[in-house]
Amino acid sequence: MAGSKQHRHLGGAQKTGADLHTVGDRGLIDVVDAQIHFGPAEGVEGTLFAMDALGIRQLIVDEMWGFENGLPRPGLQFEGGAFRPVAILAQEAAARFPDRFAYIQRVVRNDPDLTAHIRSLALSPGCVGLRVIISSRKEREALAAGEWDSVFVLALEHGLPVNLLTVDLPLHARALVGRFPDLRLCADHCGWSESSAGWQSVLDLADLPGITLKWSHPGRTFRHFADPARAEADGLLAAVRAFGADRVCWASDVTYEETAKSWSELLGSVRFHAGLSDQDRDWVLAGTARKLYGLSPECG
Repeated sequence: MAGSKQHRHLGGAQKTGADLHTVGDRGLIDVVDAQIHFGPAEGVEGTLFAMDALGIRQLIVDEMWGFENGLPRPGLQFEGGAFRPVAILAQEAAARFPDRFAYIQRVVRNDPDLTAHIRSLALSPGCVGLRVIISSRKEREALAAGEWDSVFVLALEHGLPVNLLTVDLPLHARALVGRFPDLRLCADHCGWSESSAGWQSVLDLADLPGITLKWSHPGRTFRHFADPARAEADGLLAAVRAFGADRVCWASDVTYEETAKSWSELLGSVRFHAGLSDQDRDWVLAGTARKLYGLSPECG
């Protein structure tokens, strides 16, 4: 992949005339934010304007407005208690602005029509992957016992990468890849580690070629280190060395960020990281996500 060049304008010819003072189609480098949540407060246009202001070319949405009775919204409640997360605004955004928005869909193992649902997602414009969130001990035990396997079988069948978020993520990721060697997994939130040993276990996943690391919420991962800021900066370099820059993708997850950092500051921590080469930065900020999700233009 070509390195960044000063004054590169990805929108083509330099702006002139009537469009000279517009906000959109600006930016010296390609940037894909590989995850934020999405809700009616910002709306499609509000989010697009913010993206333009920051020079973010494309956004991968995990739509979530909040929680109601312990369940994420929006979603469908079925008779018998089954629940299906759905994307409403993300589908609208991807339909209206296909070059700017795509989305990953959360799925659950007890969906009453899982086969048809995932088949439909694979055919839906803008849906580029699935997301599996395991938030309880009961569901972690179910994951280890193979009770989530139907989700991963269907993801493989339809060519959809799976974003995985769970406690003990390295352990579960290795077990899944052992059962499904061709599975493409994206390890959410820096592998969900919160200790030096846990972080090393995440780095060790680099020996599994089908795993991509999502560089998001590093503040949570490294906050327990003696020097969190230094550990975070060094951690990104360690991730790039272990996985290769083409298997690390940046995601702000700004709508769920636990620190006071703005979207701009989260982007800047990678954009202006002194230790990254131009080529590494290009991959982490855009190329890896484009490769993982099949977004154009594809990096080579």
